[in-house]
This record gives sequence, structure tokens and C-alpha cells, in this order.
Amino acid sequence: MMRQINSLFIFSWLLFFSVHSFAAEINAKLDWSDLRRLGTTVSGKVTQVNVRPGVVVEKDTVLVELDQRFFKVNQERTRAERRAALLQLEEALREQDRAIELYDRTVISDYERQQADIQLSAARAKYAHAQAEYERAKLEQEYSLIVSPYDAVIISVDTAIGEVVVNENESRVLVEVARADQMLSLAEVSSEQVAGVNVDDEIEVAFRGKWQDGQVDSITPLKPGADQKYLLSVRFAVSPEAAARSGESSAIRLPD
Repeated sequence: MMRQINSLFIFSWLLFFSVHSFAAEINAKLDWSDLRRLGTTVSGKVTQVNVRPGVVVEKDTVLVELDQRFFKVNQERTRAERRAALLQLEEALREQDRAIELYDRTVISDYERQQADIQLSAARAKYAHAQAEYERAKLEQEYSLIVSPYDAVIISVDTAIGEVVVNENESRVLVEVARADQMLSLAEVSSEQVAGVNVDDEIEVAFRGKWQDGQVDSITPLKPGADQKYLLSVRFAVSPEAAARSGESSAIRLPD
């Protein structure tokens, strides 16, 4: 009986060794995944700031809102101009049909026939311009709202209600966000450690004392030369409720 127990122990030890002898564990730190710096391409007065750093929001949540009155008025104006241009285009089409009929009956001259074509071309151009202005007004209204591109944790907010945002030359960053359901585990590794590792390879990551599956996100060279170092980034899923934070300790399990 004792011999069987010893044999079972030796078998278990060999099995453990065979599994873990091919893996090397390296210390790592957590970092935000898919960090984005959000701003707006239009100018206006901030009337709503709906988030604070540290909160978690769902995708398409409005984070910051500019005064909507200007954008709504602009849409109404361009919509009315588009409607007027459409009526003029329809009238020009009717006039062209009438001119063709009269020209075929030799009632009007070539000049009068050409004038109908010119008026129709002008009406079409005016309607196209009005349509473009209306679409532009809709886009400006859309851009006046900063929304979350995914389920996100708010990293920073750099604006406040009442501030006037001017974006004539470049868009200013108002909110920083990162994915709430994903983190990165970062480690500095040698060329030997990263040999045979490729982007999108599956690699285990330690998060708060538990190992879980991850995928290699990037392998970035750090120091050129003989002692080449790389920054290995592994992405892995987390629960938004876990409230993971950049800078937390982690580990990556690499194949030897």
C-alpha cells in the first residue's frame, strides 16, 4: 500500500514538473487598455459634464455636452434652406420639360431652350449645396457631444460646466477613457525571453493572485544594441466590477 502511495506521489511530482518546467514567470504591472483621449472638433460652451475620474460608464454614454441651442438652430436653418432649394429644383425641372415641349414645336428659340437647361443646372447646384450644409449641421451637432466609444473607466476630465471650448486650430482633449472590461499586463523582457513569442499568442497572466488566459498585444523594442530589451504587453479580460487600476502588480507566464 505504501509503495502505491509513493508511486502516486512520484507520478504527481513528475507531472507537475513536466507542466511547469516549460514556463517562466516574470513580474509585470497593469496598465490601461485602449486608452483614448477624447475631444470635439467644434467650438461651444460646456453645459454638461456627466462623469468624474474613476467611474465606469457604458458604451455611448454622453460624457461632455456643449450648448445644444446653437446646433439645433443651425440644423433648423439649413433644413429650411434645403426645403426651399428642393422646391426651386422641382420648378426648374418643370420649366425644362415645358421648354423641351415648346422647342420641339418650334415655339421657342435655341437660346430660350438653353436658358432652361442653365436654370436647371443652377437649381441642382443650389440644392446640392443646401443638402451638404444640412449634413454638416447634423455632424456638428453630433460632434458637440463627447460619448464613450466602449464600456469605459474614466481616467481624467479636463473641463467644467461654463467653460468655452474653442477648437479653431486643433481639438483639445477633454476626457481620457480606457476599456473597463480589459487591461494590459506589461513587462520588460530580454530577446531570449521573448524568442518565439508573437503578437496574438495566448499567454497566461496573473491578476490578483489568479492565473487567467491573455493574448499578446504588442512586443515593443526598448533599448537598441546587444542588450536588447522589449516591452511585452499582454491584454486580458477583467470584470468592470473588479475596478482594476493601472500600476497594480501582475505577472506573465512565458514559455521557456
